[in-house]
Amino acid sequence: MIASVTFKNDVRGVFCKGERLEIRPYTLLVGDQGCGKSTLLQAIIGYTRRSEEERKESSITIESKGPRLGVAALDFEKDNPRTQGRRLRDDMDTMGQIASRFASHGEVVVGLLETMPEKAVLLMDEPDVSLSPRSVYWLSRELRKRAAAGSQIIVAVHSPILIEEAGEVLSLEHKRWMPGSEFLELHRTEPKPEP
Repeated sequence: MIASVTFKNDVRGVFCKGERLEIRPYTLLVGDQGCGKSTLLQAIIGYTRRSEEERKESSITIESKGPRLGVAALDFEKDNPRTQGRRLRDDMDTMGQIASRFASHGEVVVGLLETMPEKAVLLMDEPDVSLSPRSVYWLSRELRKRAAAGSQIIVAVHSPILIEEAGEVLSLEHKRWMPGSEFLELHRTEPKPEP
C-alpha cells in the first residue's frame, strides 16, 4: 500500500519540491478545480507503471508499507464508454458496448467498479460526477467496504455526500488532512482561492 507521496520537484504550481502527502487506506482527495487532485492521481499512476530505473525520472517518490497490491485506475470522464465510446473491458461483446452507451452514468460506475480487482490500490478520478444522491451513497458504501476488505482507495471527489461520509479527507487546497465537515464548512464560508 502507498503510505506517502513526496514531490521531487515543483509540479504545475500546485505542489512544491519536498512536499510530502500522507496517503491512508481510504483517501478522498478534495479541493477546488486546479488544486492538483487529477495531477496527483496521474503522477501516482505514472509512477506505478514505470520500471525501477524509470522511476528515478519521475516527479514523485512513493513510500509503501504493508502488502503490495496491484494498481487499478479509472478516470470517469475518459473511461466512460457512454460518453467516450470506450470499452468497459476487452472481452465485452458488441451488444454490451452498444448497451453501455445508453446506460446511465450510475450504471456505468457500477459496471466499471465490478471489473476492478477485489484487492488493489484503486485510483479513481471523479467517479461521483453526475451521480444521483442514491448512487453517491452506494458508491460511498462500496468504497469503504473495499477499503475495509484490504484494498487501498485513493479517489478525487467533489460530492459533499462522499466528503461528509468519509470522516476525514485530504484537502489538496489546504494541504492537510481535515474532517470532511470542516472542509465543507470552509467552502460555505471562505471565498474561492485565486488561481
